[in-house]
Amino acid sequence: EVYGNRAGNYCGGVYIHLGAVSNCVIFNNSAPSYAGGCYLAGDGILCNSLVYSNRLTSGSSLNRGGGVCAVGGSILNCTLAANRDVSGYNGLSCTNATKTVPVVNTIIVSNSVYDGVIQAAFSNCCLESTAGLNATDCLTDNPRFVNYAAGNFRLRPASPCVDRGLFMDWMTGAPDLDGGPRIRHGAVDLGPYELLKIAGAIFTGR
Repeated sequence: EVYGNRAGNYCGGVYIHLGAVSNCVIFNNSAPSYAGGCYLAGDGILCNSLVYSNRLTSGSSLNRGGGVCAVGGSILNCTLAANRDVSGYNGLSCTNATKTVPVVNTIIVSNSVYDGVIQAAFSNCCLESTAGLNATDCLTDNPRFVNYAAGNFRLRPASPCVDRGLFMDWMTGAPDLDGGPRIRHGAVDLGPYELLKIAGAIFTGR
């Protein structure tokens, strides 16, 4: 977990330029600029992670985003929820990207997506809206989390995000955010969690 950090300048949670941050919960971090939760640049990868309840507290910088500010890199199988930026760039900002940022199998809800100046391509995502976005095979449905108010962002069996993901090579043998198999029923779910049913019940966390 990356939790409860406060930056005096930029990037409250984690900065990724090379390599990957995977299977991580990034929440309740804040900064005045350059991302409340995660600043993503270069060839960095944010993968299989939950980014929620992060805050950007100043509107003075172009590079901003309450949840994630991405000026490069890739975002794969993440959930971004309930992040806030005082300027309104709440969930994901790609306002100053130097190349197209792939966002794949990711749920972005209860903040907002801001895809400014060029540069993000959304594939197989669940978004609040696709208006003005470069979006392919994306949903705008309620993802149906187990308990949003309690911070449980696992999917219910009736979620439209179940088995709607795009398969990628890294998923073979990889764990989801709960430590179980990343692919359970022959297809991947959107977000960092795979749905697990136990005797007809909803699995709500290990």
